[in-house]
Amino acid sequence: MSQEETIPKTMGDFVTLLVREISQSISLARYDAPLIQVQQVRVRFGEEEGSDSVIVNRYPFMVNGWDVEMELDGKLQARLYGDPLPLVSPQHLLLDIFGDHRISDIKGVNTDWASFFQRHKIETIGRLAAISADELQVLARERKSITLWEMHGKARLLKCEIPFFPSTSLDSETLYTILKMAPDVLLDRAGIHATSMAEIQRLSDIMEILAIVVDSKVLQAMPLGKLLSY
Repeated sequence: MSQEETIPKTMGDFVTLLVREISQSISLARYDAPLIQVQQVRVRFGEEEGSDSVIVNRYPFMVNGWDVEMELDGKLQARLYGDPLPLVSPQHLLLDIFGDHRISDIKGVNTDWASFFQRHKIETIGRLAAISADELQVLARERKSITLWEMHGKARLLKCEIPFFPSTSLDSETLYTILKMAPDVLLDRAGIHATSMAEIQRLSDIMEILAIVVDSKVLQAMPLGKLLSY
């Protein structure tokens, strides 16, 4: 390397540093040998041709591995590569976290609806998400309201995986506060060296689901770190 560097903390940082060093080396080579031609410098994180990226699609999401290639005059001169990530167990579902919450923690479930569900021994969000089509029809005949399907649908929305998100300074912020932040603000707060825009977008998608399903008082009471620690 051209100068002493801090050890990179993430694979994305490492590749960004590597590409910069390659670029500087090419500049010096062209100064000493003006006729040198570089065909391409490519960074590809387990993606198909044309999907090359350093920041947006970066480790650890690229389960197919990564490689860096450098070609001079159409011939491969150097290549670095990384092995694919090992298989990991599925991430937790939002329902794993909110399933034991009382039914009134669903957005829009007022006292009347809570009493109706309790009469039918449906006291938690997880129980509502798990009821069968036959059970739903029994409830529908009594209640005669399309809102019943809305409540059931909200509970079932929580059957989605929580994406990986690294520990950052955002951990102490409540889900309600996170929800109100724009993606670029989240990226700035978390730090571009700790997260990528792809990770921020995944987090924002989860926040949108929670905003639809979970009552705001629950979002105001739960910090992001608690959500991610399950």
